[in-house]
This record gives sequence, C-alpha cells and structure tokens, in this order.
Amino acid sequence: VFNPTHLYSCSFEWLTNQKIVLVEGGAKWLLDASGGGQHVKLSDNSRDGINLAPDRRSFAFTTTSASVAYADTIYLNISDADGNVKVVHERTADGDCCCPRFGNIVWSPDSRNLAFTERIGDCTEGCYCNEESMPRLVVIDMATGIASSFSAPEVPGLIKWVSDGISIISSDYVNIYMTNSETGQSIALASGVYTPWFEEQL
Repeated sequence: VFNPTHLYSCSFEWLTNQKIVLVEGGAKWLLDASGGGQHVKLSDNSRDGINLAPDRRSFAFTTTSASVAYADTIYLNISDADGNVKVVHERTADGDCCCPRFGNIVWSPDSRNLAFTERIGDCTEGCYCNEESMPRLVVIDMATGIASSFSAPEVPGLIKWVSDGISIISSDYVNIYMTNSETGQSIALASGVYTPWFEEQL
C-alpha cells in the first residue's frame, strides 16, 4: 500500500508487472506492486513526466538543481527497474544564458539511444525574457553514455524515431522533417501539414 500526498497531481505507468513508476507533483517514486512494500523515492526536484524505454527496462526523467521555476541546472536521468538512477546529461546556465530546458524526449525503437531537444534562454534581465537560443538536438548512446549534440533549428519538436533506429521525425508545427541522429542533417518531408494528423499516420 502506498498513500500519495498529492492526489490531484498523480500519474503512473507500469514499468514491469511488479513495478510502477509514480509521478506525484515534483516527486518520482518506483513502487513495488508485489506487496513487499519496497518503494523507492527517486527524486524531489523533478520536472514533467517520465519516458519509458520500449523494452521497459528503464525510463528517463528530468530533475533540476532546486525546486524552483527557474533552476540554473537541469539533469536528464535514467532509472532501471530497481531504482538505480544515473545522470546521463546535464546543462548549467552560464554567462547571459539561463533557464536550461530539455524536452521532446524520445527513445529509439531498440532502446539503445535517447534523443531530446535542449534549449537555454539567452537572457540579460533574468529568466522572464522570451528570447531563447535555437534548440539543439542531443542523442545519447545508452551503451557508451556518449552524447552527440547538433545545431538543429529545424527540429524544435521531436515526434518519434523511424524503425531504422537512425532517423527521427520532427516538426516545427508547420513543416515535417526527418533528421539523421548520427549526423544531425535534416530533410523536409512535408510542409503545411497539421502535426497531430501526421502523427496519426506514423
């Protein structure tokens, strides 16, 4: 039995037939559904939800250096089914840059790679300014931990990986692109396409 304290902001996903990942406000929990009661709290300063790997052996989630809206460091974490968490990527604000954010986290079909967009504010008057750098595409090899980062202004919104495990479909909400995760090169697939409709066709 587990009694959450923030029922209004809870969501959960089954990781295995005996493990549940619970998102409770800014906290992440790995719950033991076998009845053993071995629940593990993974984080307090967490943002957004979780991203399960297709093989359901691990999941990704982000945390920040402080439980505030504009923390100066963000981390991308991977947890296995036993609650062992490791940081695979981080970004810290520096100089005139602030408000680092990771988004659009998507796993490759074989769970060997993780792709996401990285943005950081270009601010001189604090984190409330609306100017941002163009997003970068970051791809992490889960086996080696090596992260490849590409300047990719065409891919603010990743949708999903193609079955080849190399290409990623993305959208800027008007145009659809296919990006090579090994080189960062993008080609336009379609323009003037309603993104939700395109997602349904994939």
